[in-house]
Amino acid sequence: MAGKNESPRQKMIGMMYLVLTALLALQVSNTVLDKFQLIDESLSQSAGLSRSENEGIMRNIRDAVSKRNNKAEDLHYQTLAEELMEETQTVLDEIEDFRQEIIEATGGLDEEGNYIGASNDSEVMSIALGPGDSQEGRAYALKLQLDEYRERVNSYDSALNIAPLALGADEIERYQGTEHENKDFARLNFFNTPTVAALAVLSQIKTEVIKSETRALEVLA
Repeated sequence: MAGKNESPRQKMIGMMYLVLTALLALQVSNTVLDKFQLIDESLSQSAGLSRSENEGIMRNIRDAVSKRNNKAEDLHYQTLAEELMEETQTVLDEIEDFRQEIIEATGGLDEEGNYIGASNDSEVMSIALGPGDSQEGRAYALKLQLDEYRERVNSYDSALNIAPLALGADEIERYQGTEHENKDFARLNFFNTPTVAALAVLSQIKTEVIKSETRALEVLA
């Protein structure tokens, strides 16, 4: 359980979830929904730029290994970095597929680029949580994938200590003693969550995955 040792990143994510939960408890206006779409677009753009920078780090690693005459030890770390990039892409593809399923199920985009089902939360819950209490929705599968990815990245070097990428309420200090404290990752992020807010959450997770990749690439380099 996160307590006083909660990292700045975890505190930031916890605050975002807290604000999201507070907003969802209110009558969500079109203005608020528009803000979430802007946040989602900003996060998506940031994630794309960060991934491009990571690809640059990977090119630098290959160039450095080549200049050092492809020594066996250097090639080992290059291979690890290449595997990391592939594993990251697999996770990012899953998140993007999750996003697209939500977008399509809620009506897609109108001619002005706005989400037709921006306030739709029933379809989001159906996709993310699964039927009833089955825990067979995509959010549960994504959590498992994120946990496995984090474990794999941390295995590359003891200097890495990537924090959990899929937090439940019991891992976020600010939720202790609240009505949300028993919510798992899926319900905390996708229960009664409108389309645009769910997309923003997924974009935020995507940025955290890419930040983890950046840290690992820097260590491997």
